[in-house]
Amino acid sequence: MEPKALIEKILKDRSVLVAGGVALFVVVVTSAYMLLSGPTVVGKSSDVGSVAQTWLKEVLRAQGVNAEVNVLGIKDLGSVYSVTLSAKVGATINVIELLVSKDGRYIFVQGIDALSGNQLGGIVDIRYDIPKSGRPKVELFVMSYCPYGVQMEKAILPVVELLGDKIDFQLKFVNYTLRGIKEFNENLRQYCIQQEYGKDKLVEYLKCFTASGNSEECAESVGIDAGTINTCMNRLYDEYNLDTYIEQAGGSNTIRFPIFDADNLRYGVTGSPTLVINGVRVDNVERSPEALKNIICSAFTNPPAECSTVLSSQVASPGFGLSARASPATSAAACGAN
Repeated sequence: MEPKALIEKILKDRSVLVAGGVALFVVVVTSAYMLLSGPTVVGKSSDVGSVAQTWLKEVLRAQGVNAEVNVLGIKDLGSVYSVTLSAKVGATINVIELLVSKDGRYIFVQGIDALSGNQLGGIVDIRYDIPKSGRPKVELFVMSYCPYGVQMEKAILPVVELLGDKIDFQLKFVNYTLRGIKEFNENLRQYCIQQEYGKDKLVEYLKCFTASGNSEECAESVGIDAGTINTCMNRLYDEYNLDTYIEQAGGSNTIRFPIFDADNLRYGVTGSPTLVINGVRVDNVERSPEALKNIICSAFTNPPAECSTVLSSQVASPGFGLSARASPATSAAACGAN
């Protein structure tokens, strides 16, 4: 079989899934896949590493992903070699284990140890290449009524409370809505709360809003003056001629937000949620407080003592309400084309 046809067969046979520009291996027990070059007798374990590295790069390239792939380690498991590789796409580094037969002919994306029952292979870790700083800048872009944006907010708020002013947290907004004037005005309301009252009051408001979805009751309960916020929102309407954009939408739920264009374009934000840490987009991070704390703490030059605090590892549920929980698989879901 020609290499191109074989790649297509491998992809059809569910060996690799690409989501959001990040290579993710399907966590299933797969059959053996023959290498692109056919049978290859290898003389030493380092040759197996080279074979696995080439195979992974070619499979990802066939999906349109140009990844930087490196061999991190090789273990002799007796019947096969375990090859650990890193595949870097943008700021995301997937650490992947492949199983390779001793003659270099077969690669297993995942397998099972028949004696122990343990699963072998697949993604074993996800890391992010984020610059370090003394006070990390954390920017979260959402649509205020997007269930997945609300999910991310519920997960990150405990982290923001924990780290306080040791991080520069800013809530930002995608430069279009998907839920019409209701979302348009709520985005502006939250923007104004942050501008007029600061981060701590915004966090109080969001804790209430993500639980109930009732903006008026939440603003009143945390001591936000409606007149102050309305004055701010009216000023933005005038400054950015927002009525014109609402008219141009013609009743559509999709309304552009010129006020948020600059930051969205800077980071290539197109969907909610999008997390940016020290200027680097961090996609598909698990939406649990502990996972978000760990990724944010990795951006400190010298992590503070608070980073040793263990938060909940439970993935927050999409949408409003605090009782339900969700699968980690929802951490890749978004509103819009992210």
